[in-house]
Amino acid sequence: MDKEEVKISLPKDVALVLFDYACRVEDLKKDQMIKLDGGEKGALIRLQGKLESTLEEPLMKNYNELLREAKKNLEYDEDSGDEDQKIKL
Repeated sequence: MDKEEVKISLPKDVALVLFDYACRVEDLKKDQMIKLDGGEKGALIRLQGKLESTLEEPLMKNYNELLREAKKNLEYDEDSGDEDQKIKL
């Protein structure tokens, strides 16, 4: 596959949650032996780095509060059957 870049735009809430997830996977990998293949690890590291260089929120004192709010805004209940809950990017 070539090295062509794909540009995407994400809502801030999605970016915050993905950044936190990538950081937690990195931590879990060390502590709980989560196995990632080389491609998955490389992709997560690159995603985490791009988000880290873009987001200001992880450095803010109220980051945990901002993250909780972002997660709340993005909650999705698969069992609800509610078509209005479709994820929009």
